[in-house]
Amino acid sequence: MPLLLDRKALRPLFTEARWIEESFQVIERSLLEGAGRFSWLHMPLADGYGQGDGRRTVNVQVETVPPGGGYVRVYPDRSATAPSGGHPALLLDADGRLLALLAADDLNAWRTAAPVAVAARLLARPGARTVTVLGSGRQAEHHIRALRTALPAVETIYVHSRTAEHRERLAATIAADGVACRAVSDPAEAVASSDVISVTGRGYGDPLVDPAPKDGALVTSILPITVPDAHGSGPPRLVVPSLHGPESRSSGWDPPHGPPGAAAGRTARGVAVTLVDVLRGTADARTEPGEVVVYEQRGQFGWDHALMRWAYLRASETGAGVPFDLV
Repeated sequence: MPLLLDRKALRPLFTEARWIEESFQVIERSLLEGAGRFSWLHMPLADGYGQGDGRRTVNVQVETVPPGGGYVRVYPDRSATAPSGGHPALLLDADGRLLALLAADDLNAWRTAAPVAVAARLLARPGARTVTVLGSGRQAEHHIRALRTALPAVETIYVHSRTAEHRERLAATIAADGVACRAVSDPAEAVASSDVISVTGRGYGDPLVDPAPKDGALVTSILPITVPDAHGSGPPRLVVPSLHGPESRSSGWDPPHGPPGAAAGRTARGVAVTLVDVLRGTADARTEPGEVVVYEQRGQFGWDHALMRWAYLRASETGAGVPFDLV
């Protein structure tokens, strides 16, 4: 019988250390095992006359994976006026049978934040103690939670957002967990002194900040950014998760940027190393301790289904969720 998994049922998977650590392992395995097939529908929502208004859309992602199974994920209207929440996902078994209906709001944020933390563990210099997070939304909060587990030596976290109320609220939430967290009105000083800088919101791209990050820093981003050359150590070293993601085909209703591919279309020519290479031990994360490393996580990768199925299995084992029948 399928399971209904709401946000409350799934929350322990993203807040308890043992499950966070296990989610990292799921991501690493999925990167090494490869991916399936993927398509994206980006369709206008019709008004009362049956015509799209040109602004509101519904986005549907479908992925199938070897040896079987898949998911259907629905992103509701993403316009500026749309309320947050209401983000469902259907998890399918190998025969297409429904396994679970999941509230994917936090799961969606986690499937972005957790791989960033996996990369930080592999790419940051040992003993990283300071982190700056640029952005203050749901992604920022999940990034901080994941990075705290991946980098246990972190002592201080700086948070920047262009809205003072938002950055102060996030900093207070993180500080309540016993971590030194400070909201900053100008990110430049925090970035220049941090071991890890994580870009989670828009508006930080070109360039990241001036002055450049300090020697040996790691910069992670889920958005396009330009990182200035470090002080005397040359251009940053670019790392992406993989150059190969799920096989993507046009749906005829593709998003404006086209069907998403792995590494946002980057090729081996512009990438120094992939996370897959580092995990396999075929390449080093760094060529020298002082170089700045940029981890760019854009595009579609194979861990989405793996994380969703893992969440379903753990919920089943712990008795979370509500069984339901469509008959």
